[in-house]
Amino acid sequence: MSFFLYASESWTLTVDTERRIKAVELRRFRKLLNVSYHITNEDVKRRIRRAIGPHTDLLTLAKQRKLNWYRSSILAKTILLGTVQSGRRRGRRGKRWEDNIRVCTGK
Repeated sequence: MSFFLYASESWTLTVDTERRIKAVELRRFRKLLNVSYHITNEDVKRRIRRAIGPHTDLLTLAKQRKLNWYRSSILAKTILLGTVQSGRRRGRRGKRWEDNIRVCTGK
């Protein structure tokens, strides 16, 4: 499913996006196993583990790719280019790409 993760390094992972990624993954597994929707998600995951062994889910892969890309290029660009300070709109700030990095790294 590498086609699905194309350009995932630049995604901003919101709760809704994470939910959709998990849904796509389960939908693909159901298609691969040729099982109906009457079988529970846990049963589908168990069958996949039996068929292909332990695997890394798409959400974890997307987060790993994002962190690898961040480590390799973004820090240098931020230091070289700097950031522009500007005014702020009212209300809660939207989730940004950097916020995802902070959550993933725990900083």
